[in-house]
Amino acid sequence: MVRAMETPVLADVAKVITGSSPDRRKASDAVPFIQIKDLDPAKRDLITGSHPTAKRAVATEVGDVLLAARGGQAVIAGEAAGVGLEGAYPTLDVYLIRPDRSWLDPAYLAAWLTFEPVRNSLQASTTGALIPRISIGSLKDLAIPLPPLPCQRQVGALFQLAHQETALLAQLAAQTTHLRTRQLAAAFASLESPRT
Repeated sequence: MVRAMETPVLADVAKVITGSSPDRRKASDAVPFIQIKDLDPAKRDLITGSHPTAKRAVATEVGDVLLAARGGQAVIAGEAAGVGLEGAYPTLDVYLIRPDRSWLDPAYLAAWLTFEPVRNSLQASTTGALIPRISIGSLKDLAIPLPPLPCQRQVGALFQLAHQETALLAQLAAQTTHLRTRQLAAAFASLESPRT
């Protein structure tokens, strides 16, 4: 499966699957669908639709990597920011990548896909006039270095820690802004109080 003596491409070590369009009509077999916004847990609000009939439609499993078709954003289903996405179907704006775990660690793959030089390369390969998206061919042909799995896991753990830190800093910034707003409101309210 993996090419000997050279850096493999993603298609050698993972299944790369494009999403499908949800049929939003009411149906007894409604299933959840993942859109790009759902890769951010703060914006997550999965839509539902009829069970997809396209042969390529695959529900996510824990450990699948979900990549925004425009690049730049990747999460691992069932882990960290990807908790709650397992069992849902990606829409056309999200790629599902199922790594062969005997070769490729999911967190390492997510880190590689969002590593700035790789992300820039993928985004440069986008096609489409109105909504540019990474072509599935470009994604499948993406070269990916494969150090030993223990090394991959270390890189993946670093990636996950960086994302946790970013999320915590965003929460801290939001709380600080909220606190400062309340402090200013209290200060202005005290100025309006009648003096005795």
